[in-house]
Amino acid sequence: MIGVLVAERERWALWLAVALGAGIGLYFGLPQEPWAPFGGPWPGLGALALAVAAVFAGREPARGVVAGGLGPGGGGAGSGTPPGAGHRDRTGVTVEDTRNGRRLTLEDLSIERLSPDKTPYRIRLRMAGHHIPSPSLGDRITLRAKLLPPLEPAAPGAYDFTRQAWFQRLGAVGFTLSPWRFVSRGAESATLFLARWRARVTERLMTGVGGENGAVAAALVTGVQSTIPENILNAYRDSGIAHLLSISGLHMSLAAGWVFVGVRGALALIPILALRHPIKKWTAAVALVATLAYLLLSGAAVPTQQSFLMVALALVAVLLDRTVLSMRTLAWAAVAVLLWQPESLIGPSFQMSFAAVVALIAVYETLRLSTKSGGTGIARRIVAYRGGILLTTLVASTATTPYAAYHFGRITTYALAANLVAVPVTGLVVMPAALGAMLLMPFGLDGPALAAAVHRCPDRPHPGGGLWLCLWRRHWRFWGVPLILSGLVWPFLESLPDLMINGTGRLVAVRSPEGGLLFSSRRGERLAREAWMTRYGAGGTLRYGWPAPGTGATAGLACDWVGCVYTFEPGRQVALAQRPDALPDDCARAEIIISQVPVRNRRCKNERLVIDRFDLWRGGTHVLWLKGQSVPRVETVAGATGNRLWTPARWRRSRTDENKTPPTSP
Repeated sequence: MIGVLVAERERWALWLAVALGAGIGLYFGLPQEPWAPFGGPWPGLGALALAVAAVFAGREPARGVVAGGLGPGGGGAGSGTPPGAGHRDRTGVTVEDTRNGRRLTLEDLSIERLSPDKTPYRIRLRMAGHHIPSPSLGDRITLRAKLLPPLEPAAPGAYDFTRQAWFQRLGAVGFTLSPWRFVSRGAESATLFLARWRARVTERLMTGVGGENGAVAAALVTGVQSTIPENILNAYRDSGIAHLLSISGLHMSLAAGWVFVGVRGALALIPILALRHPIKKWTAAVALVATLAYLLLSGAAVPTQQSFLMVALALVAVLLDRTVLSMRTLAWAAVAVLLWQPESLIGPSFQMSFAAVVALIAVYETLRLSTKSGGTGIARRIVAYRGGILLTTLVASTATTPYAAYHFGRITTYALAANLVAVPVTGLVVMPAALGAMLLMPFGLDGPALAAAVHRCPDRPHPGGGLWLCLWRRHWRFWGVPLILSGLVWPFLESLPDLMINGTGRLVAVRSPEGGLLFSSRRGERLAREAWMTRYGAGGTLRYGWPAPGTGATAGLACDWVGCVYTFEPGRQVALAQRPDALPDDCARAEIIISQVPVRNRRCKNERLVIDRFDLWRGGTHVLWLKGQSVPRVETVAGATGNRLWTPARWRRSRTDENKTPPTSP
């Protein structure tokens, strides 16, 4: 085994990114903040620097690098403030159109009856209706608004908006209660200039193309997806081509490629330049500037950053006469993204984009595909192009499907056929037309190009195994296959919970005998319902509304005027108490008590499991596994989230404080 490891020494550097990611993942997986010396960036950066030096010295790089990721993951966490909280280059007001109205993001805030040290860095407000005039970007305005804390996870392990908001320095969300009033113009800055440029281009695309086509065009050029109608988004997702709406490797490489071809073709028409000067390198430099502009225009999301780094490294390789694309290039791109935004590691964008590119490079390295091997005939080139699309789609879909299933609860079945049509249209028609429109837009001549960009088509979690399979080259790479298979099988072995109740106690769902979910209500708590259906629905029938008092049992549920009783197994019951006078009977007969009112001394006389209003307030959503369990298994959002800087303060308080009454509103 040592001999195989030595033979693979040229691949050792690839594991630097894996080790850095492992350290960052370890940080985010901790139940509480690590010891202070490990919370800053210096240990991680130092370990990474030593590892890089070891690589260039020809030594084993793995020593100490796994823990190295702790630094970048906690950089900014050591002080208890969000990353970059001291940065003062603020834009004032930014406006974003959405499907349900406009969304205002406000910075440099002054909030009535709130001291400056308690004032959030940034807030986001929803302004209902598109007919209300919007403030200009950068303006200082005044208004009245209802502010709420960022939404907590709807279930243990579900999407954690509080964590994302903390890293985005987003202190509150809410909605406006009054019209806004202009106060003054904001100070000019580079950030404001870029935001205005992006907004102008987005508006031009929306008005120039119009309707849902304009929304899709804006998504392809500026990365703004919030105005795309829901039915169009679902069509893209269901057909497996939603990646076309997210500016990533395909868009960045197409933009760089078309700029490269166009500029080099123009320079080649000038013989004195083509024969005496390195126009290929000149072209690479122009393409690099163009892709940087595209990155800034698109909003620089994580997949776009990764794609830009890949394309930029490839263009720099052209400038330096080096190999254009390799796994080593991808590894350094991953390191750069993780050092810049370590929190992106746990998001779907980073995971899916890098998983796809790692798999593609590994496959093409193995097959050693070459355009020369297929001959020079037009028919052969067309077959090779179509075959390449099929292979690329198959490999990328296989690599990203586990992540899509985990994060979004969906798997596409028509991806191969859809991409066979959509990718050539995007590469040969849509993106060149969009590029032409951008070049002509300053002169007001972008109309014909925008029209050409519209083309309608007819309707129709164990990453270690994959990394082991892709990063190594010799036979031991196949040791990763069992890990991949175990990761695919594991979700099917996990049992589904039988009862869920959210942190406010207003929404409860129980498992019906048919395997579906029965919700207590269809009013309010929409996000919680959707999250539970995605995570725990398992394709069963969804029903709403519990039996009316005195009407008999339905799906094991029987209700009266003071609460309900859920019989999950013969002789075993859960009491759902809504009023204090229900507790004596419930404590006498039920195995588990879930009460929307406080329970004195936090226990019944028979030592039943009691979850009362205090528990729901402090622990967030509770999920219970009951059937086949001698002792009920209970998971809470607070327990899954841990004691972290971004968790709500009440989750970090001692659970022994029995006399503190929770607030009536968030």
